[in-house]
This record gives sequence, C-alpha cells and structure tokens, in this order.
Amino acid sequence: MALNKLIVFDTETGGLDPSENGIMELALIALNLETFEEETRWETLVKPYAGLTYAQAALDIHGITISQ
Repeated sequence: MALNKLIVFDTETGGLDPSENGIMELALIALNLETFEEETRWETLVKPYAGLTYAQAALDIHGITISQ
C-alpha cells in the first residue's frame, strides 16, 4: 500500500506563558505527496479552558478577533 498523503498539523498558542495562556487554534492540512497540492484543510479556534487566557499580543500576531 503506497502512501500518497501528508498531514501537516499546526497549533497557535495564546501567549508565551503556558501557565496562563492556552492553545488558541488547531489546523490540519492534507497534501498530495506527488503534487504537493492541498487536498483538504481543517481549522478551529479553541475556547479558553482551565482558567487560561489569550494575551492580546498573541491575538494581534495571529490576526484573530474574538467577540465576547
């Protein structure tokens, strides 16, 4: 069985302090290994959890706007 897909996984964090800032976004992209063309994409924002927050600088860098 030949494998012809590559899954690329990415996370964006809500800041540089893991004790205060959690994961902000998860993304996956499936690429065809023969053509390196994108076949599919999935991404989602992660709601703050366990009392963690997002630093405003992280929101600005990632270009993410959160409505409250």
